[in-house]
Amino acid sequence: MTWIEHLEELRQRLLWSLLGLALGTALSWTFSEALLRILLRPSGGIQLHAIGMLEPFLARFRVAVTGGLVLSMPWIVYHIFRFIDPALEPHERRVLIPVALAAGFLFAFGVVFGYFFLLPSASKWLLSQAGEVIRVQITALNYLSFITWFLVATGLGFETPLLVVAACALGIVTPQRLQREWRTAVLAILVLSAAVTPDWSPVTMFLLALPMIVLYEGAVLVSFLIVRRRARRAPDAALEV
Repeated sequence: MTWIEHLEELRQRLLWSLLGLALGTALSWTFSEALLRILLRPSGGIQLHAIGMLEPFLARFRVAVTGGLVLSMPWIVYHIFRFIDPALEPHERRVLIPVALAAGFLFAFGVVFGYFFLLPSASKWLLSQAGEVIRVQITALNYLSFITWFLVATGLGFETPLLVVAACALGIVTPQRLQREWRTAVLAILVLSAAVTPDWSPVTMFLLALPMIVLYEGAVLVSFLIVRRRARRAPDAALEV
């Protein structure tokens, strides 16, 4: 393919991805008020305030876009892999749909984990800093910016095992090397967890880092299985030739 054809393919994939995001956002808009009530639960159901005419609409729109991103994530990842499809081998093309589904599952798992296990403790700690002197009045956009950024960041953080498996499957790195450098991986996960957690609490950081470390080790194990399966197929393919 020429550069012009690559750019045209990229444009089409972006348009399809944006269409999926738009459809997911439209569906989430229908349930945006219910979703907003759900997002308020980790903070104990605090009362939000609006300081402008547009803020209620923008708040609902932010909730809808976040829900749309969660719903459309498998579709978006699928088109990302479709874009790189010409550079893949036939056996690699067969895993496009499973990988897209796995990406959606891991993203949703990260969002759910952050919602149930991280946000309640983080919100409680942050609000407690007001003490008896500061009267807390949180605007809707301020709260939703905080909570949606955190949930999306947590969801994306849980995608890292998929990147590890993809790197091994494409031969960029070997499972043996990943196993040898596990200390570096754990350090990177801790740094990422510290950057994502909103309250800078060591407890919240380790609550996020622990499942990511487990997922990383699981990804290394899956990578070993993929490499071994490929090695077993190689002699059979040579005999057929």
